[in-house]
Amino acid sequence: MPERDLGMNNSILVVENDALLRETISSYLTRKGYFTVAVADGCEGLEALKGLYPAIIVTDYSMPRMNGETFIERVRETDSATPIILLTGELSDDGILDLLRFSRFTALHKPFRPESLLTAIEYVNNFPILPSTVHPRKANRVVIEIPVHIETDDQARTKNLSSNGCFIITHNRFALGTQLEIIFDLPKIIRASGEVVWQRAVDCPRGLIPGIGVRFTNLSEEAMADIKQILMTEFRKKQPTWFSEF
Repeated sequence: MPERDLGMNNSILVVENDALLRETISSYLTRKGYFTVAVADGCEGLEALKGLYPAIIVTDYSMPRMNGETFIERVRETDSATPIILLTGELSDDGILDLLRFSRFTALHKPFRPESLLTAIEYVNNFPILPSTVHPRKANRVVIEIPVHIETDDQARTKNLSSNGCFIITHNRFALGTQLEIIFDLPKIIRASGEVVWQRAVDCPRGLIPGIGVRFTNLSEEAMADIKQILMTEFRKKQPTWFSEF
């Protein structure tokens, strides 16, 4: 696979507690033309970032002192732009879905082919940088269109979906706080209750999609499990590196 070019900044911070894997990743990326800085855990990663501005961060999940999730949270407190690749062999589906709240993020399942790491670097580096004005709820939603039935509109559909809520494309107006019964029109019908938390009217500026933001207020355990399954299926479709193997 040809070497990648991240532009003028081709540095990568590798945070991995397994010494052999850390050296393997670092050496491989160096051979591919990257400048790498490798450290053993999240604490050392934060210390390295005081004097380093990497183009990409590659971090393990299970590490002593500070795990990958806490490390990513600390990084995102001050840096929303640097792409991050999480390496994990044990994180549950719920854990992965929770991490979707971070922008410019992807996950690579251990074990993985070296070429998969290059694919992940190219993939996450092409993620758009969300403006600071964008509400953080957008970062943990999966773009997916599902026909839904809501009050007075049987032609509505979702634009994106999370385990907490969704954006529904509709030309109808709903007052903020309106309680809705939502039926997801799938081979297996999913029912949910939700509250309208924001609205974009039909006469919104050109280029924007009219619809409503809905926060789920009542989901059965079965419905929640079904929605999480939909989200993970879409995540795997969109993440070309997930479940790569040697």
